[in-house]
Amino acid sequence: MNKLVQDLIDSMKEKDQWQESDTILIDELNFNLTMMEKCKEEMKKTLVKNITRSANKAPYLHKNHFVNMYHEFLSNSLRLISLLNSNPRDRQKMKVELKKSQNAIEILQKEYEN
Repeated sequence: MNKLVQDLIDSMKEKDQWQESDTILIDELNFNLTMMEKCKEEMKKTLVKNITRSANKAPYLHKNHFVNMYHEFLSNSLRLISLLNSNPRDRQKMKVELKKSQNAIEILQKEYEN
């Protein structure tokens, strides 16, 4: 697990803000941070790629697609950190929404089984 993620978990537990439902957000945050690191490695290799199809033509440079992916993972990570650091009222609302989602899934599973 990423050190930043572990520090965030420890901090939340110290402040008595940790809830079991946070595990889902933590898993996603850890994934996004891992993918950001992989994108960084690829971006260090090259920021632009020559995608010219013919040697006779002038080079056509295109931004490395890992740059866009990095920004997407960064945005996701910041959103997840914000959710994990939200105030108790917002966290309670999120918990209720999660419960509604779980209830909806259970209903769909029961209907599917019948």
